[in-house]
Amino acid sequence: MIFMTIYTFRPEQRKQAVARFLETGGAPPPGVKILARWHDVGGCRGYTIEESDDATAISAFGYRWNDLMTLETFPVINDEQLGKVLTS
Repeated sequence: MIFMTIYTFRPEQRKQAVARFLETGGAPPPGVKILARWHDVGGCRGYTIEESDDATAISAFGYRWNDLMTLETFPVINDEQLGKVLTS
């Protein structure tokens, strides 16, 4: 299953978030594969696209960061999958 996480750094936590990212590379836990990650440098926000069959692993990934930023994670589908929904 594919998930999208939108994150926003808390301004007062910016330095700590940058330090953690530089230390860890933002690596996900076992069971989660990052397919893409994009950053809005000026806005202190961005998003990741992750793949996982384990909702617990997705939750663990968010838990590693939720002390420094707000995160919204939800499942997403691609155009082909949506087309099947729309034509069924």
